[in-house]
Amino acid sequence: MTVATWLDSLEDVEPVDPAELAQLRAELEDEARREMDAVAGRIDPDLWPIRLPKQRLADLERCPRSALARFRATTDAPPGAAVLRGTALDQFVAHQLVVGRVCEPLADLSSMLRAAADDVSLQLLDELGEQRSRELVEPLAGAVADSWGGIDPRWVPQVQSRAALVLADGACVCSGVVDVEFGGRGTGRPGVVIEVKSGAAAAAHVHEIYLYALLVALRDREAPAVVARWYPGADPSGPKVTLGVLEAAAARLVAGLRTWTELLAGGPAPERAGGWCSWCPDEAVCPSARLARSGADSDPGSFEGGLDDGAADPGW
Repeated sequence: MTVATWLDSLEDVEPVDPAELAQLRAELEDEARREMDAVAGRIDPDLWPIRLPKQRLADLERCPRSALARFRATTDAPPGAAVLRGTALDQFVAHQLVVGRVCEPLADLSSMLRAAADDVSLQLLDELGEQRSRELVEPLAGAVADSWGGIDPRWVPQVQSRAALVLADGACVCSGVVDVEFGGRGTGRPGVVIEVKSGAAAAAHVHEIYLYALLVALRDREAPAVVARWYPGADPSGPKVTLGVLEAAAARLVAGLRTWTELLAGGPAPERAGGWCSWCPDEAVCPSARLARSGADSDPGSFEGGLDDGAADPGW
């Protein structure tokens, strides 16, 4: 099913009551203020505001020690092909929606990356070489052409839009970059959010789209009707946005804030071994990682080699 067909097949969704959204926002504000008060004077002022982008929330759920180690690392791990796949797919979807079909995937991607001043991805393309780069990006361009064409312009697509939730007088910021938005206020069509994923489906991706539903709902004071994921070769899929979806995302956000502020205040950093150990800055000195390498405590989970889906953490 193409994205156009899927969009046109969406049924009417009972909107979340704006009063319930306002109540949820107020409850998040109260929770954030309590957490900030609990660590007042214990966190270096240079670390304020406390930032919780989607990747940090995912890191905290996997392994708090790894999340803290990544935050403290002075240099980032070099990106791999997964990162490039995610970047390329985002660029191709945006090009399809705004300009039209990508005709020369590698050349067009290079132009897009230069326009975005993405020197890291350009260097990675160069290191991979032309043949390997073509093998990586051409199937992605083909999948986008097959799925993202023919969308009625009345859906008013927006790409790479930002949404941020600022709490406790700016002391806490949760942010994200939404891959694609359709419809919504002023269009006469239901609001739809789609997260573009280049890797295999993972449980963490469900949490991501719930978070985006929350951020967009509180940004716009109006919840989207549907929030979905799209993987190359698959149909878009995702839930209708209900108050329960938003409450689940809010509870996860509060839990992440509580864990993160305690870590920054010097609290203990629990360790959980898994596939993420291989790129953690603390791998060489972490007892849990050492046990995992020996096979005594290995839990690879559903992690996919580094950042989820190759998506870069904007960190803003």
